[in-house]
Amino acid sequence: MPISRRIFLRAGSMLALGTAASSKFAKVAFGQKSDDSEAMVMGFRVPNASMNDPLTFFTKSTFVAQLNTRFRLRLGRSISVIVTLVAVNDLMPTKDKVTGPIVGSRECFSLIFSGKELPQGTYTVEHGALGRFQLLLVPSGIQGSKPQLEAVINRSFS
Repeated sequence: MPISRRIFLRAGSMLALGTAASSKFAKVAFGQKSDDSEAMVMGFRVPNASMNDPLTFFTKSTFVAQLNTRFRLRLGRSISVIVTLVAVNDLMPTKDKVTGPIVGSRECFSLIFSGKELPQGTYTVEHGALGRFQLLLVPSGIQGSKPQLEAVINRSFS
């Protein structure tokens, strides 16, 4: 059965319209927002939800400046304790341990808090200079007679 030019053009037009409509509505159909939900920070895309979190903008040097200062940790309504930031450890791998290409820049460090034995959890951290932010803290042992908590911050920019 030969295909006429009219049928060919009609089928092609319908295909083009279907493709355009499906791509426009695909984000809605799959539950994605159609607006721009990312911002640019230091040349990197950051989700808008993260822009309200001060931790997004804190670097290793931010915490080094707060060594030996007190932080209040809150876990729900039941736990509120004061701990001290006793160490900021650099966790960046050395260049001889990196097997692939390094794209962009990286920052990886841990925060060691000393004070009271607490369970692992996401705590609301309050500090006079840094304000309030959320941080996952994990028990990391005992130094001397004081229990320690550790938070690891690993950022990879590509």
